[in-house]
Amino acid sequence: MIARQTRAEMVRARHILVADEAAADAALAELGAGAEFAALARDRSTDPGSAALGGDLGWAPRGNYAPEFEEAVFTLPLNTPTKVESQFGWHVVEVLERQADRPFE
Repeated sequence: MIARQTRAEMVRARHILVADEAAADAALAELGAGAEFAALARDRSTDPGSAALGGDLGWAPRGNYAPEFEEAVFTLPLNTPTKVESQFGWHVVEVLERQADRPFE
C-alpha cells in the first residue's frame, strides 16, 4: 500500500486572469477605488474555472500552480491584491489564507 500525504502547506487565494499588464493595472486601480474583487473577477477574468466563483481558487498545496504564481501566493501578504505574470497571462491575485499544516485529499 502506498502512503498518501494528507497534510501540506496550503494556500487559499483568488485571482483575476487578464491578457496583459495594462488590464491588470486597471483591475488593481478599480480595487483600490473600492470595487469588489468577486464582481470584478466575474466580469473580467478569462479563467473559466474560477471567474464564476468570483476568482476563488479554493485551497491548494505547494506544487499546484505555475512557478511565478505559486511563489507569489506563498509569499505575498494576506488580503493585498497584487499583479503577477505567469505563462497564462497576468493575474491580479489576493491571498486570503495560508496554513502550514492543513489536511487535504
